[in-house]
Amino acid sequence: MEFTLKTLPFTDAKLKYDEAEEMYIIKDDYINNRLNIVLSEELGSDNEVNAFLYEISDKLYEYIFRSANKQNKSNNLKIKQYKLDRDHDLRKYLAKALLAHVRASIRTDIDRMSDEGKFDFETNMRRDIKANDHIPTSVKDILEQSGIMYRGVYKYETE
Repeated sequence: MEFTLKTLPFTDAKLKYDEAEEMYIIKDDYINNRLNIVLSEELGSDNEVNAFLYEISDKLYEYIFRSANKQNKSNNLKIKQYKLDRDHDLRKYLAKALLAHVRASIRTDIDRMSDEGKFDFETNMRRDIKANDHIPTSVKDILEQSGIMYRGVYKYETE
């Protein structure tokens, strides 16, 4: 069975699609309108804002791809990529997850802590960061609701 969706990746008021990186990037204006956060004031230059938005998308995509079933992994990764690119319903969840990740990153120190490690005050020791510790719980919940975190084996191929 072949999985076909007719919707091509596209850019709108919420997300832009970067063809070279094969991922959606949340738009700065959308963040400002929804969260009343002006990233250029928080981060400085436009280059810093752009790098931050790409980093958020990259972390989210990597988290999603880590959920791919190990059995026939290359096909499962292709299906996830295909769905992220083309599934219009999934795109709504992706926009929500990216927005939630930006909110958490700006209002907490989750990104800084994922780079440096966390200090466990009970044991007075620094503990290493697990691969998904830098993903806020709200983002994980949104992605689970979307169905993209499916860990089974897809029984169909992409184009």
